[in-house]
Amino acid sequence: KTNQPLLSIPQAITVVTRDLIEDIGYAQSSDALQFAGVGRLTVGTEGVMLRGNRITNPIVDDFPNGGPPYLDNVNIDSYEVIRGPAAVFYINSSLGGAVLKTTRKPLPYAATTLSFFADQYGTYRATIDTTGPLGSIGEGKFSYRFDGAVKGGDQFFKNRSEKTYGLFPSLQFKYKDTTVRAAVDYTRLKHYPQA
Repeated sequence: KTNQPLLSIPQAITVVTRDLIEDIGYAQSSDALQFAGVGRLTVGTEGVMLRGNRITNPIVDDFPNGGPPYLDNVNIDSYEVIRGPAAVFYINSSLGGAVLKTTRKPLPYAATTLSFFADQYGTYRATIDTTGPLGSIGEGKFSYRFDGAVKGGDQFFKNRSEKTYGLFPSLQFKYKDTTVRAAVDYTRLKHYPQA
């Protein structure tokens, strides 16, 4: 929230980029954040721990998020892990720190990415990320982004089956230095956490 280079901020900050999220292949926040030294409360949930303190839900685009405990990270651009007190800038952060999630935003050019993953145990995951311009009215420009994920199958080691659908559309209007963005997060989950 300040206009400073990351290296000159006197606080421990770790950034998990989209490239790293895709390289490690985890679809939930708590799993991907283990690579940044963040502990998890339970497998695959949004609840994480920093420096021995529970951090409830990550802050999404600078807003506190009281969303569902199981979310797919297909629409996440990066995670920022701030260790230590950060309540001056982020009101819901604990003494352990804060986890900030930055979502993917619409881009002014067309791009589409499709991916599919399957393993020998029957688990699969298919994702789509598409973005591009929609048109303009005068100097104002419309653009969109749509992220979606389908995940399911039986998990051999966890003795459970899962079906998850996630749809994350967003629409953006940009006029000179002003940006208005509307986004919807829809997740449908069939999951047996105690199986």
